[in-house]
Amino acid sequence: MRVIAIDPSIHNLGIALSDANRNVVDAVLIKSGSVDEANWQSAALAMAEAVVLTINTALLEEPGDTWIAVSEMPENWFGSRGEKSKDNEAVQKLYYYVGYQMCFLHSHFPKVPMFLVTPSRWKGQTPKAVTMKRVLRVLAQQGINKDKIDNNVADAIMIGQYAYDNFNRLTPIQRGDISTSLITVI
Repeated sequence: MRVIAIDPSIHNLGIALSDANRNVVDAVLIKSGSVDEANWQSAALAMAEAVVLTINTALLEEPGDTWIAVSEMPENWFGSRGEKSKDNEAVQKLYYYVGYQMCFLHSHFPKVPMFLVTPSRWKGQTPKAVTMKRVLRVLAQQGINKDKIDNNVADAIMIGQYAYDNFNRLTPIQRGDISTSLITVI
Protein backbone atom coordinates (compact mmCIF):
# COMPACT_ATOMS: atom_id res chain seq x y z
CA MET A 1 0.00 0.00 0.00
CA ARG A 2 1.21 3.50 -0.89
CA VAL A 3 -0.13 6.61 0.81
CA ILE A 4 -0.96 10.04 -0.53
CA ALA A 5 -1.16 12.28 2.54
CA ILE A 6 -2.41 15.85 2.42
CA ASP A 7 -2.28 18.66 4.96
CA PRO A 8 -4.33 21.59 3.64
CA SER A 9 -4.46 25.19 4.81
CA ILE A 10 -5.89 28.32 3.25
CA HIS A 11 -2.62 29.48 1.65
CA ASN A 12 -0.46 26.33 1.48
CA LEU A 13 -0.93 22.63 1.11
CA GLY A 14 1.56 19.92 2.04
CA ILE A 15 1.47 16.63 0.19
CA ALA A 16 3.57 13.56 0.93
CA LEU A 17 3.76 10.36 -1.08
CA SER A 18 5.03 7.26 0.70
CA ASP A 19 5.89 3.83 -0.64
CA ALA A 20 4.82 0.43 0.66
CA ASN A 21 7.75 0.45 3.12
CA ARG A 22 6.59 3.76 4.68
CA ASN A 23 9.43 5.67 3.02
CA VAL A 24 8.67 9.20 1.90
CA VAL A 25 9.31 9.25 -1.85
CA ASP A 26 8.10 12.80 -2.46
CA ALA A 27 7.00 15.71 -0.31
CA VAL A 28 5.81 18.93 -1.88
CA LEU A 29 4.56 22.31 -0.69
CA ILE A 30 1.87 23.79 -2.92
CA LYS A 31 1.27 27.51 -2.43
CA SER A 32 -1.88 29.25 -3.55
CA GLY A 33 -0.26 32.67 -3.30
CA SER A 34 -2.16 35.69 -2.12
CA VAL A 35 -5.82 34.88 -1.82
CA ASP A 36 -8.29 37.74 -1.71
CA GLU A 37 -12.01 37.44 -1.00
CA ALA A 38 -12.95 37.34 -4.68
CA ASN A 39 -10.48 34.61 -5.65
CA TRP A 40 -10.34 32.08 -2.81
CA GLN A 41 -12.48 29.57 -4.72
CA SER A 42 -10.14 29.85 -7.71
CA ALA A 43 -7.21 29.25 -5.35
CA ALA A 44 -8.93 26.09 -4.07
CA LEU A 45 -9.25 24.85 -7.66
CA ALA A 46 -5.61 25.70 -8.45
CA MET A 47 -4.38 23.81 -5.39
CA ALA A 48 -6.59 20.79 -6.20
CA GLU A 49 -5.24 20.76 -9.77
CA ALA A 50 -1.65 20.90 -8.45
CA VAL A 51 -2.35 17.95 -6.14
CA VAL A 52 -3.78 15.92 -9.03
CA LEU A 53 -0.71 16.72 -11.15
CA THR A 54 1.63 15.61 -8.33
CA ILE A 55 -0.32 12.39 -7.82
CA ASN A 56 -0.60 11.68 -11.57
CA THR A 57 3.18 11.69 -11.82
CA ALA A 58 3.51 9.22 -8.94
CA LEU A 59 0.76 6.93 -10.26
CA LEU A 60 2.39 6.81 -13.68
CA GLU A 61 5.70 5.77 -12.06
CA GLU A 62 4.10 2.95 -10.03
CA PRO A 63 0.83 2.03 -11.80
CA GLY A 64 0.37 -1.41 -10.25
CA ASP A 65 0.56 -0.35 -6.61
CA THR A 66 -2.40 0.03 -4.29
CA TRP A 67 -2.85 3.63 -3.19
CA ILE A 68 -4.92 5.35 -0.53
CA ALA A 69 -5.40 9.10 -0.03
CA VAL A 70 -5.64 10.62 3.44
CA SER A 71 -6.33 14.30 4.07
CA GLU A 72 -6.58 16.27 7.24
CA MET A 73 -9.93 17.94 7.66
CA PRO A 74 -10.63 20.89 9.93
CA GLU A 75 -12.50 20.53 13.16
CA ASN A 76 -14.33 23.03 15.28
CA TRP A 77 -13.01 23.40 18.80
CA PHE A 78 -15.30 23.64 21.77
CA GLY A 79 -14.97 25.91 24.80
CA SER A 80 -13.55 29.40 24.54
CA ARG A 81 -11.35 28.41 21.58
CA GLY A 82 -14.40 26.87 19.89
CA GLU A 83 -16.44 30.04 19.88
CA LYS A 84 -13.75 31.62 17.76
CA SER A 85 -13.36 28.49 15.63
CA LYS A 86 -16.95 27.91 14.58
CA ASP A 87 -17.46 31.52 13.54
CA ASN A 88 -14.07 31.89 11.89
CA GLU A 89 -14.43 32.45 8.16
CA ALA A 90 -11.01 30.88 7.51
CA VAL A 91 -12.11 27.60 9.09
CA GLN A 92 -15.25 27.58 6.97
CA LYS A 93 -13.15 28.19 3.84
CA LEU A 94 -10.87 25.35 4.86
CA TYR A 95 -13.90 23.01 5.03
CA TYR A 96 -14.68 24.11 1.47
CA TYR A 97 -11.07 23.55 0.35
CA VAL A 98 -11.01 20.03 1.76
CA GLY A 99 -14.41 19.11 0.31
CA TYR A 100 -13.50 20.55 -3.07
CA GLN A 101 -10.12 18.86 -3.05
CA MET A 102 -11.55 15.44 -2.17
CA CYS A 103 -14.26 15.73 -4.85
CA PHE A 104 -11.64 16.77 -7.39
CA LEU A 105 -9.35 13.89 -6.40
CA HIS A 106 -12.21 11.40 -6.50
CA SER A 107 -13.19 12.54 -10.00
CA HIS A 108 -9.63 11.92 -11.22
CA PHE A 109 -8.85 8.79 -9.17
CA PRO A 110 -12.18 7.03 -8.51
CA LYS A 111 -10.51 3.74 -7.52
CA VAL A 112 -8.24 5.27 -4.85
CA PRO A 113 -9.89 4.92 -1.40
CA MET A 114 -10.04 8.27 0.38
CA PHE A 115 -10.01 9.04 4.07
CA LEU A 116 -10.29 12.14 6.26
CA VAL A 117 -8.70 12.58 9.68
CA THR A 118 -8.94 15.46 12.13
CA PRO A 119 -5.86 16.97 13.77
CA SER A 120 -6.97 15.74 17.20
CA ARG A 121 -7.21 12.20 15.81
CA TRP A 122 -3.80 11.96 14.13
CA LYS A 123 -1.67 14.11 16.44
CA GLY A 124 -3.76 14.92 19.50
CA GLN A 125 -2.41 17.99 21.29
CA THR A 126 1.15 17.57 20.02
CA PRO A 127 2.83 20.97 19.51
CA LYS A 128 4.27 21.85 16.08
CA ALA A 129 7.84 21.74 17.43
CA VAL A 130 7.37 18.13 18.59
CA THR A 131 5.77 17.13 15.28
CA MET A 132 8.73 18.71 13.47
CA LYS A 133 11.22 16.71 15.57
CA ARG A 134 9.31 13.52 14.84
CA VAL A 135 9.19 14.09 11.09
CA LEU A 136 12.89 14.99 10.94
CA ARG A 137 13.62 11.73 12.81
CA VAL A 138 11.45 9.76 10.32
CA LEU A 139 13.31 11.36 7.41
CA ALA A 140 16.72 10.79 9.04
CA GLN A 141 15.89 7.08 9.41
CA GLN A 142 15.40 7.07 5.64
CA GLY A 143 18.76 8.79 5.07
CA ILE A 144 17.20 12.21 4.36
CA ASN A 145 18.86 14.81 6.55
CA LYS A 146 17.05 18.11 6.89
CA ASP A 147 17.23 20.82 9.52
CA LYS A 148 13.68 22.03 8.95
CA ILE A 149 10.83 21.65 6.49
CA ASP A 150 7.55 23.49 6.01
CA ASN A 151 4.91 22.74 8.67
CA ASN A 152 2.32 21.67 6.08
CA VAL A 153 4.78 19.23 4.51
CA ALA A 154 5.81 17.92 7.94
CA ASP A 155 2.19 17.37 8.89
CA ALA A 156 1.48 15.61 5.57
CA ILE A 157 4.37 13.21 6.23
CA MET A 158 3.08 12.45 9.71
CA ILE A 159 -0.51 12.04 8.47
CA GLY A 160 0.90 9.41 6.09
CA GLN A 161 2.67 7.65 8.95
CA TYR A 162 -0.57 7.76 10.96
CA ALA A 163 -2.41 6.15 8.02
CA TYR A 164 0.06 3.23 7.95
CA ASP A 165 -0.21 2.71 11.71
CA ASN A 166 -4.00 3.02 11.84
CA PHE A 167 -5.23 1.83 8.45
CA ASN A 168 -7.71 -0.65 9.94
CA ARG A 169 -9.30 2.15 11.97
CA LEU A 170 -9.77 4.55 9.05
CA THR A 171 -13.25 4.84 7.57
CA PRO A 172 -13.31 5.37 3.80
CA ILE A 173 -15.28 8.26 2.37
CA GLN A 174 -18.15 6.96 0.28
CA ARG A 175 -19.01 8.67 -3.00
CA GLY A 176 -22.23 10.15 -1.56
CA ASP A 177 -20.34 11.41 1.49
CA ILE A 178 -18.03 13.50 -0.69
CA SER A 179 -20.89 15.07 -2.66
CA THR A 180 -22.92 15.70 0.48
CA SER A 181 -20.02 17.31 2.34
CA LEU A 182 -19.30 19.63 -0.57
CA ILE A 183 -22.93 20.66 -0.90
CA THR A 184 -23.11 21.27 2.85
CA VAL A 185 -20.02 23.50 2.77
CA ILE A 186 -21.21 25.55 -0.21
